[in-house]
Amino acid sequence: MIGIKTKKEGDKFRVVYIHYKPESLSQTQKDKLIILDELPEDNLIAGVGEKIELYYDLEKQELYYEIVERELTENEKIAEIVADLENLKTENAQFKQESKDLQDVIDTMLGGGE
Repeated sequence: MIGIKTKKEGDKFRVVYIHYKPESLSQTQKDKLIILDELPEDNLIAGVGEKIELYYDLEKQELYYEIVERELTENEKIAEIVADLENLKTENAQFKQESKDLQDVIDTMLGGGE
C-alpha cells in the first residue's frame, strides 16, 4: 500500500509525493493522501533531455508514467557541443577533399594538370 500527493498541471495530476507506509500515519495524515495498492511497473526509457514522470488518472483512479522533456544538464550540453564540433571537423575535412578534387579537375581541364 502507498499514499500519494499530486499537483495539478494543466489537465493532469503529477505525483509529487509518495509515502510507502501510509498505514503508519495518523488518520488525519492519511486523509491528505490518495491511498493505492502499489506503483505500476515502469517500462519506459527516457532519452537525453527527457525524464519519466508519474501521474495519477483521477477518473480511472490509477497511476501511469509518461516521458516528458527536461532541461539538459551541463554535461549533456557539453557532450552535445563536442559532438557538433566533431561533426563539423568531419564535414570540413570532406569539404577540403572535395575542393582539392575539384581543383585537380579544373587544372586538368585548363591544361595545368600533370
